[in-house]
Amino acid sequence: MSSLSVSYSVSSILKVAMLKFTPRFSVSICVITLSTLASSLSLAEEACQNDRVAKLRNIEEYILNHNISIEGQDFEVERLRHQIKNTRGLLETTPLEINAQTKYSYVERGLNSIDENEAKQSSTDISLTSLLSVEQMLTKSKLRKTLRRLDKDLSLLVLRQRSEVMLQLVTLANLSDLLANAQSKLPIIQEQIEYFEILQQMGKSKIQELSSAELAELKAENEIINLQSKIQVELSKLVTDLSFTPDHMAHIPRVTIGDLDAISSVCQFFDPELDLKMSDNEISVIEIQIAKSKKVPTAKFSVGLGTTDYHAGAYQNSISAGITITGQLYAGGNIDAGIADAEGRYNLSMLELSRHKVQFEKKRENFIRLEHSLVGSIKQAKEQVRRNEVYIKELTERTNAGFSVFEDLSQRKLQRLELTAIVLDLESRLVSFWVRYLENFIEPKSLN
Repeated sequence: MSSLSVSYSVSSILKVAMLKFTPRFSVSICVITLSTLASSLSLAEEACQNDRVAKLRNIEEYILNHNISIEGQDFEVERLRHQIKNTRGLLETTPLEINAQTKYSYVERGLNSIDENEAKQSSTDISLTSLLSVEQMLTKSKLRKTLRRLDKDLSLLVLRQRSEVMLQLVTLANLSDLLANAQSKLPIIQEQIEYFEILQQMGKSKIQELSSAELAELKAENEIINLQSKIQVELSKLVTDLSFTPDHMAHIPRVTIGDLDAISSVCQFFDPELDLKMSDNEISVIEIQIAKSKKVPTAKFSVGLGTTDYHAGAYQNSISAGITITGQLYAGGNIDAGIADAEGRYNLSMLELSRHKVQFEKKRENFIRLEHSLVGSIKQAKEQVRRNEVYIKELTERTNAGFSVFEDLSQRKLQRLELTAIVLDLESRLVSFWVRYLENFIEPKSLN
């Protein structure tokens, strides 16, 4: 996005009517190559034909280089990573148990007996047990699907958080440009006030025009103060090692819209949440199977080794093996209730999946409609800017020819800044619109 600045020079206050205004335009475009999420953005670039996502690369690079985030984002990422670690730990567990037991006993047989009145005995046992059940196997399957679901969720969360930071930087860049634009109004208005005051001194009544100019100056000053306050508020949301001074604000990458006619093709629209919803549906199916598996008997296999030393005599070694089968004959209706609950949650997940598909199609249609509307508004605003520039050129030529057109020319230059602010705001809204839909420009498999 280009930033517009205008400067003026006054040769003599007594020759106000013959002032020559020389506009100078400075356009700064920042183009940086994206280094992270390159595979994701390259896929989106192909799908969007360089019209949308590719324009956001410089902001992405800026965020990564300066480690910029929004307050609270780290906690959400760590919370999800903890769930992934916990799920992976549960998945790595086995039903095998190995237990060891050692025992030593001393018995005093009789305190008044002349016979041997004590006995010592020590023993060591090692046992291995393993539980075999359908429920256990299904639970492992559920954990595997849950882990894949959490991995996808983490990838999408990181992308969404990056989009939030990008949106914040787009907002800050727009506010900074609007602030510079508003500050450019003051010299024009102050020259108007000076011009009308001189006319007053010359006996030409310009009270109404002078009052309007003074009021415009007050509004411009208030606009500057409000924009400065908004910038500070938006900056307070960021966590970064940067010190955003007014000069540094100019280094925030701007997105250059370029040819508006090129933004006419509809991008391939992806739905990253659909994969998550389908994963939830698959997990619900396994939960039904788990609930039904409680009716299937379970088997417990065990093997044991033991040795007993009687100290006063021989010792004894033993080995044991066994299998125990346990089946539920009656559970008071708890199993059937669990099956009904799991089936109910599955039906809800199916309804949620159907509802999501309908909502996503509406989201896609709304994107096309709103983007088309924003592009149309930008075109109209730029056409107004072009027409205003024509008037300024004509008035400037009349000024050079010796005609007194100061009032008209200054008003047109103020109008130029007003129109520039409108274009800046509309282009910022369009870029913010793309950032909000960034996850829909990237193929879901590239996030895994």
